[in-house]
Amino acid sequence: MVMEGKDYIQRPKPNGYRSLHMIIRVPVYIMDKKQLIPVELQLRTMAMDLWASLEHDIKYKSFGQKSDHHFEERLRECSHLIYMAEEEMEQMNGILESE
Repeated sequence: MVMEGKDYIQRPKPNGYRSLHMIIRVPVYIMDKKQLIPVELQLRTMAMDLWASLEHDIKYKSFGQKSDHHFEERLRECSHLIYMAEEEMEQMNGILESE
């Protein structure tokens, strides 16, 4: 059961992050009793997953060094390039599948 959803693909975050997030309830059986437990799903491509991992490391592990390298601007640009490449590959795949 989907409880909540956020579409960061259609409306990317300001930092460039693109993904589809959903909070769903998953049935979990404990001692013969079913409980619906909320779980967050984050659906993203492998390229965006790499982007998100890098962004996390920069944000939480760079200890203030990120401003020296303009990572925020570079990450936004990378996100745009990833999106454009994935769109192009989807179009090519669609052509191949229709032939």
